[in-house]
Amino acid sequence: MVGTVVAGRSLLDSVVGCSGELPLVVAASPEKAGVVGALADRYNADPAEVDGKCVHVQIVTVKSGEAVEALAKGWPSADYGVRPDVWSPASSVWVGLVGQHVGAIGAPPKAPSLARSPLVIAAPEATAKTLGWPTKSPSWQDIARYAGNDAAWKAASGSSTPFLFARTNPLVSTSGLHATLAAYLAAPGRTGDVESDLKRTSVRLFLRTLERSTDRYGDTTLTFLDTLRQQEEQSEPSSVSALAVEEQTVWAYNQGEPMSAGSSHLPAPKQKLVAMHPRDGTLVSDHPYVTVDSVIDAPWVTTAKRTAADRFLDFLLDDDQQATFRAAGFRDSDDQLDPDVVAKSRGLLSEKSATTFASPQPAAVAALLTAWRDLNRQANVLVVLDTSGSMKEKVAGTNSTRLQLATQAAAASLSYFGSNDAVGLWEFSTHLAGTVDHRQLVPLSMKDEEALTRALKSLRPANATGLYDTARAAVDAVRSQSDADGINAVVLLTDGDNQDPGSISPATLLAELRPKSGQPAVRVYPIAFGNDLSATGKNVLNQMAMATGGRYYQSNDPRNIESVLGDVMSNF
Repeated sequence: MVGTVVAGRSLLDSVVGCSGELPLVVAASPEKAGVVGALADRYNADPAEVDGKCVHVQIVTVKSGEAVEALAKGWPSADYGVRPDVWSPASSVWVGLVGQHVGAIGAPPKAPSLARSPLVIAAPEATAKTLGWPTKSPSWQDIARYAGNDAAWKAASGSSTPFLFARTNPLVSTSGLHATLAAYLAAPGRTGDVESDLKRTSVRLFLRTLERSTDRYGDTTLTFLDTLRQQEEQSEPSSVSALAVEEQTVWAYNQGEPMSAGSSHLPAPKQKLVAMHPRDGTLVSDHPYVTVDSVIDAPWVTTAKRTAADRFLDFLLDDDQQATFRAAGFRDSDDQLDPDVVAKSRGLLSEKSATTFASPQPAAVAALLTAWRDLNRQANVLVVLDTSGSMKEKVAGTNSTRLQLATQAAAASLSYFGSNDAVGLWEFSTHLAGTVDHRQLVPLSMKDEEALTRALKSLRPANATGLYDTARAAVDAVRSQSDADGINAVVLLTDGDNQDPGSISPATLLAELRPKSGQPAVRVYPIAFGNDLSATGKNVLNQMAMATGGRYYQSNDPRNIESVLGDVMSNF
């Protein structure tokens, strides 16, 4: 399930004159869900009345790309949680993509904007100055020049470390989507005919250069911001030179609050980021507000709910509420930043409006996303699944075992890989072959979806959890077949602590996972599946991710594993 409730307490009992409650469910993108959730609570304290019922707003957090998939399928609640009446993704581009999925003809519905935030090129101050700031902002052409020419970057910066430009996966993340579109719109030789442009050498080379300048993707910009924070705390050099993120995200990060929801307040980082508007153009997250029935057939959105949606929209666009968006680092619906935010940024944010590109039509966006799979860096990913005896336990609320849910999710996640990606599959428990705790089911090679699906269906749980030896062997296997120009990784799912008394120690494991001089890096993405892992076990998994530059994920509720595994695969 993709929806997470962040607000919506009922105050019906304290409201005089209502004969009942009219629920209004609003699906909001993560970067603003905290703000909208707080505003919903404010609204529910003095709600509007529709047909004698008090409107009660409930906010659920849903990533924009996941909402597109859910809406295209009619939002089956069993898979995606409570059905929304209103949708507010980060960008209107996503609204157009829903139309592409359901075969709608014509332009997507025009929608009012709750807030705005342009895509920026964010970098530490020293890197920003090398890119020309504050005299000028870098262009996408500048980014491509340094990303594709180590000598040019070394001459400009004095650094022998290659220029790495981080961005998220455009299939699920708005900043990644906007970065992909902006790169195309800035490409030399572009004519505007996407189909023909994607055959042009100049356009493909430009796009490929930008895509190949990252060593991984991510499902959210937190993937990179968390890494920057950890590297600063450990006095390590930054692993990225610049990032494509929303302007508001830069403000939140510099305040020590990675997301507007405010779930984790940290000290402000010592090395703050500069938010630079690309001088040749960018795209803006306009945070549209649409009733779901204007996008798909949604009979649950009644006339009363449409009226309620209009009332809540009027409330959100009132200046008191717009001030709340501005205070969180967003531009308001009129593209104005809060002067106090600008002053507190000490020059790291620009009050001026960004130069913007007109977004391509939905069909062109869909074509660019299809082409992206062939233009990005090749992924070499070994999927390693726990098949120990505990995986045969039934999951409450389902008719499936843990292993069945995990293998179904793994099969669904294969769609994240392109035809040029290499994907392998291992299972592990203990003593599957003598003292060896793992078994290769599909070798690491060009994706063979039929073989992978067949192997996933064949898995049966048995024995105990042989985690540490398997993790080391998996990294060694990927390292031996690594692609210097690719993204090399191990995805490891386990529901328990290591149970092989003869295995290597955690300290030895972590030491051997770290690449030695001259060795290729292999990132590990561990997933803690269920609630059986101890605090020590979870810590070891997190340390495995940190030691390799990967990221640790948790799926405490096994029913959510498909969504979590999708987030993991978005790194590739």
